[in-house]
Amino acid sequence: MHRHKNETHSAFAPAFRASDAEVHRQHDLFISKATLAPVLDAVPFSVVVLNHWRQIIYTNKAMLALVGQHDMRSILGKRLGEVVGCAHAIEAPGGCGTTEFCLYCGAVHAMLRAIEVRRPDVQECRISCSPNGQAQDLRVWSRPIIVGDEAFVVFSLLDIAAEKRKEVLERLFFHDIANTAGGLSGLAELLPSADPNRIVELAGMIHRFSRQLIEEIQGQRELIMAESGTLTVRPETLDMGELVGVIAEGYRHHPSSHGKRLEFSAPPSPIVVKTDRALAGRIIVNMIKNAIEAAPRDGVVMICCTSSDGGAQVDVHNSGHMPKHVQLQLFRRSFSTKGEGRGLGTYSMKLLGEQYLKGKVDFASTPETGTTFRVTLPSMG
Repeated sequence: MHRHKNETHSAFAPAFRASDAEVHRQHDLFISKATLAPVLDAVPFSVVVLNHWRQIIYTNKAMLALVGQHDMRSILGKRLGEVVGCAHAIEAPGGCGTTEFCLYCGAVHAMLRAIEVRRPDVQECRISCSPNGQAQDLRVWSRPIIVGDEAFVVFSLLDIAAEKRKEVLERLFFHDIANTAGGLSGLAELLPSADPNRIVELAGMIHRFSRQLIEEIQGQRELIMAESGTLTVRPETLDMGELVGVIAEGYRHHPSSHGKRLEFSAPPSPIVVKTDRALAGRIIVNMIKNAIEAAPRDGVVMICCTSSDGGAQVDVHNSGHMPKHVQLQLFRRSFSTKGEGRGLGTYSMKLLGEQYLKGKVDFASTPETGTTFRVTLPSMG
């Protein structure tokens, strides 16, 4: 097997690649001997044929249309993530399949099963594309084949974004929103027989549950619009320190904060920026909610707001530590330590903060220092 002499380190799948000459030989072999080629061109969804090193040696017309190419030879020798623009494919010298993030990529797992154990496989994967922050939900199939005594893999892709969106939305309504509505209904049933001294307390609780229900519905509406590209950004001049302070104060008395302490370090002077108040507030709410859930009982959640290059930076810290496998998947849609289909908080922070508000959302987490989420938002002019 011909391959490049430089064998780059990989965190997962082999980084080795066949030489350009070898790839073109394999392409010509497949075209000349495989009666499958005309059939693949008739298939309405995207199909590629891969060699032992996961490099593309053939692609059908649907795949070329998906990646905006007309000449198949322009993508020969590349790997899938490199062709579809996966953000992680450029993070390591070995390219697609060789980063820590690839450990959790269904596409790479399906390829390796077909290559290494010669078994077909079906997986789901979410490819985060750069530089626009968009992502693709895919179901992928891999099947080993033999052409001219050489082993290849037929790899097909189907866009399941609509299916995943529907699935997650249903889970959220059946779980989070149903729970909130149930709590609201239970409190309302207590009112007719409640002690008069508790009426004010119950009314306050009903008000908080009502606001939480509205926030959850509004949050899902914004997320759907953000993913479809129809969300409108409405910048306004505001004091970011004041906005963060109001949200922090609201969560200081929130039921989810029971047994935990929120500390807000107010900036010494106003931090005036021009950004979308509702979207910035949504990001900060999710940061605080995540920190509250992660903080141990009697733990402290520390929130601060500082100026940063003409914009604002908000940090939310708790003493908890996230395992490495959680960190690597944190901003993936639907990933959550709370259960399948519920991981939209961190994903929406990234989507809204970077794609719509043109800022930066990141985190750091170690056993020694705990976990800090940070959003940096520029003034939008």
